[in-house]
Amino acid sequence: MTITTNILIPFSGFYDSIHDGEFDSQLENYLEENELDYGDADVNWTAVRLEYSQEYAKAVSELDDTLHGLEFKELISPREYNFSTDKIECTIPMLDLLNIYTLSTTGEYREEWIKYVHDKLKGYDGFMPFYSNDYVNGWPTLLTQWEEPQADLLLEFYIKVVLEELNNQMEELEIMESFNCSGGYSLVENNIMNV
Repeated sequence: MTITTNILIPFSGFYDSIHDGEFDSQLENYLEENELDYGDADVNWTAVRLEYSQEYAKAVSELDDTLHGLEFKELISPREYNFSTDKIECTIPMLDLLNIYTLSTTGEYREEWIKYVHDKLKGYDGFMPFYSNDYVNGWPTLLTQWEEPQADLLLEFYIKVVLEELNNQMEELEIMESFNCSGGYSLVENNIMNV
C-alpha cells in the first residue's frame, strides 16, 4: 500500500489568467468557423475547467520521473475570486515527496531553498504569513511534521527552480503545449451544450 498526501500543484487559476485566455481563443475559433455569435453557444465551463485541470495535473506529473506518482484529486474553485483563485489538488506518494524534499533542501539547492522560503513567506503590508520564513530555525526538521501548505511550497520550489535548472519546460502554457497540440483545443467545442 502506497502512503500518499494531498498537495496543491503550482497553477495560476482560471479567472483572468492565461488558461482562461486559451478558452476564449478556442471559443472564438469555434464561433468563427461556424459563423456564430457569442450568444449562440452555451458552453459548460465547469466541465471544460475540470477536464483541463485533470490534463494539467497529468502534464505536471510527466515533467520529471520524481513526479510520476502525482495524481489529480480535485479542482477547488472559490465561490468568489476576490481573495482566492482556482487550485488543483493532487495526491503524491510520500516517497516521491521525500525525494523532492531531499533534492530541494540538501546539497546544491539548500541555500536557494532557504532564500525561497524567506522571500515567499516574508510579511508585507496586506500579507501576514502563517508560517515562519526562517526555514532553518522555524520549520520542523521532519517532512512528516510539515503541514500541507509547507509541502505545497516545496513542490512549487522543485518545479519552478530545480526542474528549471534541469532545462525542463516550466511555464504553465508550455506544460500544456502537448495537450493543446493533440486535440486540447477541441475542449471548448466538446462542451458546447446547445447552439
